[in-house]
Amino acid sequence: MRMAAAGLLVLALGACATPAAPGPSPAAAPSGPPPAASPVTGFQPPAALHICPGMRVSHAPETDAARRILVYRRSVAVNGVPLMVSPVEEVCLSRGQGGRHEGLDLAPFPRTHVRMVRAGGDGVVREFGERHDFGIYVLIDHGNGVYTRYAHLAFASPGMAAGRRVAAGEPIGQMGGTGGVPIHLHYAILTGDYHTPARSFGLTPVDPFEVIARTARVN
Repeated sequence: MRMAAAGLLVLALGACATPAAPGPSPAAAPSGPPPAASPVTGFQPPAALHICPGMRVSHAPETDAARRILVYRRSVAVNGVPLMVSPVEEVCLSRGQGGRHEGLDLAPFPRTHVRMVRAGGDGVVREFGERHDFGIYVLIDHGNGVYTRYAHLAFASPGMAAGRRVAAGEPIGQMGGTGGVPIHLHYAILTGDYHTPARSFGLTPVDPFEVIARTARVN
């Protein structure tokens, strides 16, 4: 029974994938300047990130014997914009980025604890809404054609709306399971031109672990 339950959990988490078509167009928000390098909220991303124990994780990066991700760093620079790799603490990676899965799935660990989701960098909220696939979600514009999406929130922070400015590390909502999935955060770093009919669903996903690994090879 335990193995069957674990299998169902993996299949349910695997259901979090890129939608084929955009939903209703949310209200637009003005693009903000590139975020500052240092967060002003005092929040620090976790110092290490592990693969979730007891799970077979798709598209998982290389780990050590303790399942600690070797290429993890607290932040990554995308188009010169600094962003947190894990904008939530006390989580584990339940699915990596690859195939049709355009982002990272971060599950609470221990699973009985519900986490507050933070803004991965300074920016402006460009989309805030709810879809059948992503549940309650927020999209932040960080400038320089860089965006982050936070999906499956249980609820958003008070006053959340398109056009609101947020600081790196500022709470934007609570991790949840809206969209019909187990509790986790689907976190995606995206780049490109937002001003297309597809809006945020026409942007290109960026795998932060690949960026970190590429930077390490260059240096």
